[in-house]
Amino acid sequence: MFRLSSLTDGNDHIGFQNHEGTEAARTLGMNPNRDLRATCIIALALVALTLKLAIAYNTIGTNDAVVFYGFAKVLSQHSLEWTYQHSRYFNHPPLTAYYLRGIYALTEQRWCQDIGIHFPFLLRLPGIIADFLVVVVLLRMSKTDLRIPTWALALFALSPVSLMVSGFHGNTDPVMVLLLVCAVWMCLRNRPALAGLFFALSCQIKIVPLLFLPAFVFFWLSQNRSREFLITGAITTCFLWWEPLLNFPVLFAKNVLAYGSYWGIWGITYLFRLTGLTEFSRLSFFDLEPAQNIVISLLKVVIVA
Repeated sequence: MFRLSSLTDGNDHIGFQNHEGTEAARTLGMNPNRDLRATCIIALALVALTLKLAIAYNTIGTNDAVVFYGFAKVLSQHSLEWTYQHSRYFNHPPLTAYYLRGIYALTEQRWCQDIGIHFPFLLRLPGIIADFLVVVVLLRMSKTDLRIPTWALALFALSPVSLMVSGFHGNTDPVMVLLLVCAVWMCLRNRPALAGLFFALSCQIKIVPLLFLPAFVFFWLSQNRSREFLITGAITTCFLWWEPLLNFPVLFAKNVLAYGSYWGIWGITYLFRLTGLTEFSRLSFFDLEPAQNIVISLLKVVIVA
């Protein structure tokens, strides 16, 4: 009887210790299953990162990389204003222009060429890093009330589309997406100032995120904290846009703020072109027919709505 009671007391003590350990793990936010899940997702994202770096280092990419090189060369030889004025195809905000100018100057250095670092690689490098960071942010989001399926995160981490866009194609879209995702994350964390900062930074890569501004504004209005979001976003934007806003605002508005997609080669505008009507037949970024401009404006309103 004594031995049995002693053994029972020992088991109770062990059970109590296990309970204490579980409670401590919960207090520290530790979850073995969740930690293993995050480790696997990060491992997949690192595999994708490695593949993208290898592709970017060993390839030139699409014609976009060549076009960006041309923009970078012109920006280095002339000014941002001159580039906006003489190249209607250059519709990127100043921050992108500064980056292009910087990596052009860097890749013109002999030491950089000797180690095989070329312009297309540095053009794609931020997007490759951005893809990895998006996975990290999504994992952080999944620790909140937002539940993201493991299979979805795994597919996203190893997405073939991401592999080709960031690793091969050569554009700035992944960086813009990262900053937008960070802005949404700050909404989930109830950080309006940081949400405004990240949203404004996303607009420095491409102007497209402005279409999502109403969604962010209405969200923070519902939280009665829109002022912090708008003030931070406005200060960041004005600081990074000071050069064009002060020196050539009309040219900047025409090239960047009035930017529309290429009419007639995909999507809804392609369907309009298939009608065969003269009003919808022109293929271009600009100098479109009045009917084409009306359709584009209506589509933008629909997207915002």
